[in-house]
Amino acid sequence: MDPFTAIGLAGNILTFIDIGLKFVSQTKGIYDSQSNSTAENDNLNLMAARFTTAMSEMQSKLPTGNLSKDERALKELVEECSNISGELQNLLAELKAKKPNSKRSSVKAAFRDWRKKSEKDDLHKRLENSRQQLDLLLTTMTRFESLERLNQLVEYGQTNEAEITSLRQNVDALRSGLQVKILSLEALGQIRDVVKLSDLATLKVRESCILTALRFELMNERYDDVAEAHDKTFEWIFGSSDSDDESDDGYDDDWSLYSLNITPHRPKEISEACDNFVEWIKNGNGIFHISGKPGSGKSTLMKYLCRQQETKRCLDIWAADKSLVFGKFFFWNPGTILQKSLRGLIRGLLYSILSNAPELIPLAFPKLWDATLSKAAVTFDSSDNIMLAFSDLIRRDEVYRNHKLVFFIDGLDEFQGDHAALVNDLLRWTSERPTGVKICVSSREWPIFQEAFKTFPGFRLHELTRSDVSMIVRDRLKNNKLYQKLATPDELGRFESSLVKRSDGVFLWLKLILRDIEDGLLSGDRLSQLRNKVNTLPTELNDLFEHLLNSIHLCDRKEAYLILAVVLEGPPWPIFRISFLEEYIENRDFALSQQIEQLDDDQITDRLERTRKKIYGKCKGLLEIQLVHLDEEHQIDQTLKESTKFTHRSIIEFLKSDQTRQNMAAELKGLGILDAMCQTFLAHIQAAIMDEYYYHDRQYGALHSWKYHLSYPSEILVKVLSPPSLDYDICALLGVYAAKNEAADSARFTAFLDKVVEVAADLFSPRAQFQFVDINWMRRGLIYHTMQVTFPVKVGLFSASYGMIDYSLQTRSIGLKVLQEHITLPILVSLTCDGAGLSHTMRSRISEGLNTILKAYLDLGMDPNSPMEGQSISCWHYMLLRCIGADDRGPYVPLIAAFLLHGANPRFWIKFGPRHRYTGDEDPSTVIVPIELEWGEERQRLSGLEEDQVMTMELNWPLRMFLRQGQMEVSCKELLGMMFTQQKSDFEEVIDCILHWDTEILTIDNLKELKERFQPILGPWIIPGGSEAYLCNRESPGIPTLNLQVRSRNKLYMLDT
Repeated sequence: MDPFTAIGLAGNILTFIDIGLKFVSQTKGIYDSQSNSTAENDNLNLMAARFTTAMSEMQSKLPTGNLSKDERALKELVEECSNISGELQNLLAELKAKKPNSKRSSVKAAFRDWRKKSEKDDLHKRLENSRQQLDLLLTTMTRFESLERLNQLVEYGQTNEAEITSLRQNVDALRSGLQVKILSLEALGQIRDVVKLSDLATLKVRESCILTALRFELMNERYDDVAEAHDKTFEWIFGSSDSDDESDDGYDDDWSLYSLNITPHRPKEISEACDNFVEWIKNGNGIFHISGKPGSGKSTLMKYLCRQQETKRCLDIWAADKSLVFGKFFFWNPGTILQKSLRGLIRGLLYSILSNAPELIPLAFPKLWDATLSKAAVTFDSSDNIMLAFSDLIRRDEVYRNHKLVFFIDGLDEFQGDHAALVNDLLRWTSERPTGVKICVSSREWPIFQEAFKTFPGFRLHELTRSDVSMIVRDRLKNNKLYQKLATPDELGRFESSLVKRSDGVFLWLKLILRDIEDGLLSGDRLSQLRNKVNTLPTELNDLFEHLLNSIHLCDRKEAYLILAVVLEGPPWPIFRISFLEEYIENRDFALSQQIEQLDDDQITDRLERTRKKIYGKCKGLLEIQLVHLDEEHQIDQTLKESTKFTHRSIIEFLKSDQTRQNMAAELKGLGILDAMCQTFLAHIQAAIMDEYYYHDRQYGALHSWKYHLSYPSEILVKVLSPPSLDYDICALLGVYAAKNEAADSARFTAFLDKVVEVAADLFSPRAQFQFVDINWMRRGLIYHTMQVTFPVKVGLFSASYGMIDYSLQTRSIGLKVLQEHITLPILVSLTCDGAGLSHTMRSRISEGLNTILKAYLDLGMDPNSPMEGQSISCWHYMLLRCIGADDRGPYVPLIAAFLLHGANPRFWIKFGPRHRYTGDEDPSTVIVPIELEWGEERQRLSGLEEDQVMTMELNWPLRMFLRQGQMEVSCKELLGMMFTQQKSDFEEVIDCILHWDTEILTIDNLKELKERFQPILGPWIIPGGSEAYLCNRESPGIPTLNLQVRSRNKLYMLDT
């Protein structure tokens, strides 16, 4: 039974009883007068209609199956009401006058009414009895399953569209019961409570719907990944003296650091720093800048501040009588695009704002908010919408009437983009609302940040943490018995003092050195040897990293370097797979050419233990092991529980430097990083049989179950099961393959995929689910394409979506024919356009691969003018619009050439409207021009937008020149000439040829002539690498930035000129 049916059923029964009691009361003596019998008949007919409706509503919700005690009571009430309904209908029929306005007929009706008195009294008694039973049930409504489900919705906000509809309809039925007068006060109170709870549940579901769409996978990964501050460190920032006090740590008073005349480092500077910070956080405005050396603990401090109640207490003083809205974002350069971009920052901050102040959601996204009334899931297909929503929200006066906003943004130096533009955004946000928005930021000491924030309060963290470093040294060494036996307390104190001094406030340096000291203690080093080691170790991090790499024993170096390279190359790799790198070094084909023996639990445990020791021992502290946690309630397999990560981002930067890469490549000569990952993955799935959860499809559609999407290319088009899963691992390796531009890997990688299909054949059911998500670019929505396929076909589809043509077109598992059965031309066009928007690291292989598949489709006779699925726009026009709106149009050259060569219809125009501004733009000075699109001989309007939407272009060069010359439209031929100056003559020639035939549907002979004539001209632009000449000159002033946007029509206002 639907959990909310009981609520609605109770409301329907209540309505029925109320109608029945009113009828019985009204029919007593209704015909005492013989006047107006027509009106009385109409009244009885209306009563009959209400009976029928109420009864129909009850019967539609009649519960079935295994019922609870309360549900059985409701069902019995419905059955009693059904019996009463029949008798009431008969009574109504007998009481009605046969001939309205006839005195004789009215007299007869009155006589029948008098004769039915005892029957009416009996019905009244039965209705009253039903009312009492319902009253009793309503007073115990808290036992209903629906109440439990409502509480779950209030807490979690997760549901589906069917449940939303059921909740709304059933609660509306119960809400009507608030108008009746026949219930006890207690029962009415219960109804009010349930209605109130349901309204709250509906609100939470709607809020969750928007927040779920806004949140992106791994949004908080960096924040969660930052280590917690060591006990009592950073307490000084709020003026606490605890960290400066001696602690009961087991050290004798006469040899503690402080008894050695090592006082808290520069107490005046610490005092000034914490005073400045506390003053800013309580009363200040603008920006507070925390700077410091790499590894000095900036991220740890920012996390500490985000988590501390004292931070909130101080900020509440600043907020005064307004609501404090706290937002945070931690940039992460090695992470995904959204983890290191302005789009990710805006999305993360907006999620924080709306999570803490959900009452602002309707203000930020009014249209999507309305959509949540009937939808359990909405989507943001464009980051532009989110950026504009944030820009609009942060400017609104309504926001600051009751709220103040504070943001903590960590790692500005980890931002990938224009740092000057980022700084300007931060300064603008705070300057536009100086009393309503303030921001605490952290960064390395880069000139751009030092200069931009020099007038704002801040401090250099590494200058203030000596007492914290001292505490870590003491806590780390005090319980080491080998260390305590080395020398007298005074000597140990002086040694620790030298450690603190040489660290210069850099926690990472200290962490690595302490690990080295502990290794030395295990090796029997004396204090003098440890002292010499510390004194000779570099104090600069890069020099220290190089020293650590060089200190790896020659016999261990190849394996250690390979471990580091694998961790550097791809996603978090389970240490169980890393355990097989030793076998890979000995035999590059160890998993590809032979069967790997399945291991028992003891063998697996032993292998994991040995690998932990290797990682911590051979890799010199540059790596650490992290536990993998699942959100869902599943037991994770022990071979997947642990993966590796770098101790600090600066290690990644060091390993990616040219010199380090060269040194590692020389040591790893003959070994392939991707190949090693593939081999160890194959070994894993053969040596360990994992839980079914790893292999099988899980429920698609429950959005909250999708914590991760490893997807191509915009992190939304290919749905992949969240890790750990076989899907995720295959696509992770496909992603690494796509990011490489090494054609020599193709045959070996194809063999790897074939081996995966072979090995996996016995691990799961022969059917698998595969899902594409296609962006409806015009209507700002998503179209889901779900298909049931065999696992080999699924692997082929994955490989096709990553542009791996060798596997998707030539392998025995799939091939072009099977590919066409699952990926239609519109889906392929959408994938290819998104492939064109990838970063250069992945574009080469994915974009060229998809272009090749698309050309194969067109060569088979597929029509480039066929419609996109679910959209009133052709494949050709869709691609053309995506090209116009692209920042870099180079990758579209081979697409346009291929479409034209296969008969794309060039009858396409852009018509310009009057100049406007858009109130949602970040830059209010931006002038835009609304446009309309027309196509075909009849100049049909290209539709596809919502009623309140309009397509626009920014008024910039050369659009401004066109309008100044009085030209109010541009043809496809002119447009392509503007966008592609190097290909202009070639494109114009083929367009003139197609237009010369004077038909929109080309014949087979036309297409044949087109290919024969223009293949030599357009072919060089279609083949892989054909767009390189364009790419090299994409900054040419002849190539306009047209900035195509779909905007809200009601936010446009026309300019006078």
